[in-house]
Amino acid sequence: MAAEKLRASPVQLQHVARVLVEVHRNAKRGTHDEHWSPDSRETADHSIPYGVAGALLNGNVTHHSFEDARLHDPRVRMLVGKIELVENAAFTAAFEGTPQHYCARVTLITATGERLSAESGGDEDDLATPKSNLKIEQKLCVMTEGVLYGACRMEILNGLWQLQDIPDAAQLPSAYPLE
Repeated sequence: MAAEKLRASPVQLQHVARVLVEVHRNAKRGTHDEHWSPDSRETADHSIPYGVAGALLNGNVTHHSFEDARLHDPRVRMLVGKIELVENAAFTAAFEGTPQHYCARVTLITATGERLSAESGGDEDDLATPKSNLKIEQKLCVMTEGVLYGACRMEILNGLWQLQDIPDAAQLPSAYPLE
């Protein structure tokens, strides 16, 4: 989310010398060598550097972000190489607190030393914050674009809103054929 907020910044990404990404301890510890050069959708999906680079380049992260063309996009690889991931003690405290918050800060640093930052977490977009039905529906539409369409998407969404009333979750896949 912090990288998505920076996407609208006036800095051209080709002028960025460094990208500082501040996260909580568990996020830092969970980032391994393969996350700096993901070669599969699964690895990229769990890569903070890849997600930040994708959001900075494309404005947001959707299922399209993990298609082969984007996965191997040299612009993404170049930007990932400029990312430094560090723990922020305040973000670790927020993550370990109650209620739990998923905070992050992304700072773009240009070759001339200009710095632009954006933060996420602790607000309505925090992963831990309950979402309104409208926000959930909007997220589903964005994440299923090109996969689910119109009536099918709404039928699935309506079924999910009534999930607690379904006696056997094993029925779900066959209840919504994707044609």
